[in-house]
Amino acid sequence: MKIEELVLINSNNKRCNLCDVNLKGSTWRNISMALEYRDNFKSKTRHRIIKYFCVNCITKDRKRHARTHEQLDSFLDDTINKRLRP
Repeated sequence: MKIEELVLINSNNKRCNLCDVNLKGSTWRNISMALEYRDNFKSKTRHRIIKYFCVNCITKDRKRHARTHEQLDSFLDDTINKRLRP
């Protein structure tokens, strides 16, 4: 099963798979975030592929992992609203 989702980054050692940039510096509206791509093999092994893509790579016109500015804004708004909800 292949899963693509936007995640907040709080690690200094994760890097972008395309441009090899540290993801801590990948910011959108001053919040560190990235696109996480997971591929769990259908076999019963524990192996799975996890790739990270920085904001710069996903806002370019790359077809496979492209996200629009509106999608990034709505993700941040939803995440902030969930965490700050009383």
